[in-house]
Amino acid sequence: MLKSKARQRNIAAKSAVAGALGGGALLLAGFVMVASANADQRSVSYACTPAGAIAASPAVTPLFNVNLNAVNVTPTASQAVPLTWSNGQPAATPWLAAPNAVPTGDKVVIEGEILVAPPSATATVTVKATSTHTVLTSPVPQNSPLPLPTMSATVTPTVTGTTIARAGKFTVKVAGTGTTPTTLYDCVVATSGVNTQQASVELRVGTASASPTGSNTSTPSPTRSTTPRPTTTVTEYETVSPKETTEATPKGGADTGGGGSVGPDGRTFILVGSVTVLAAGAAGLLLRRRGVGGR
Repeated sequence: MLKSKARQRNIAAKSAVAGALGGGALLLAGFVMVASANADQRSVSYACTPAGAIAASPAVTPLFNVNLNAVNVTPTASQAVPLTWSNGQPAATPWLAAPNAVPTGDKVVIEGEILVAPPSATATVTVKATSTHTVLTSPVPQNSPLPLPTMSATVTPTVTGTTIARAGKFTVKVAGTGTTPTTLYDCVVATSGVNTQQASVELRVGTASASPTGSNTSTPSPTRSTTPRPTTTVTEYETVSPKETTEATPKGGADTGGGGSVGPDGRTFILVGSVTVLAAGAAGLLLRRRGVGGR
């Protein structure tokens, strides 16, 4: 019973490890697919013919590791797309060998052609691909493989659709210090045998976003802003002094401050009082006369 349980745990552990490895393999495959979306790396057979002083030598057919890479595979029309192209020498013969020993300081030059086929297949364009000269830091012995530098080119598709760029033929040259490069090999893609498919990348060319042109944009004329001017408020303070009052004392009267300058209201009271006194006197006289007549 214990052995059976141990065996089950063993199987479960192995299954878990296998699942993890399988998942890692899928992730790695997905990464490789994404990483190579802009490039085509393949083995391509080339037929290379010796030239110049070694023209009598037999042709060779190396199987190069060709890598064609595009910086951008979804450009817009008339947008420049940089390409890089490298040809790795095979690990074993046949390879492109140095016909003679190449000393330190000499340069290896490679020039190629990239065939660009726009949506219209009849309008194939050839684009030159050139390399930066590789200066040898150590000598290359005779019959040893030559180091081949990476080439670069720029493709500018002009129409929308799928444009295909293919790595074509190339020429290998060697130049001494201060001398003109000498052609050693002319290489073209082999037409028979295996691995004759060229390395290629597809450029899916889209339409550039149109920028508005010829639009009548009215520029508003500058408006004169009316800014209220600051006003100055002047406050004048007037000091009013009390008027001097002169009081007149009537003749024959006491210095009481009243009398003649009492005003109309005072005279009215005096007049009313006088009339009242006179009326009372007249009434008394009238009553007295009536009383005498009755006797």
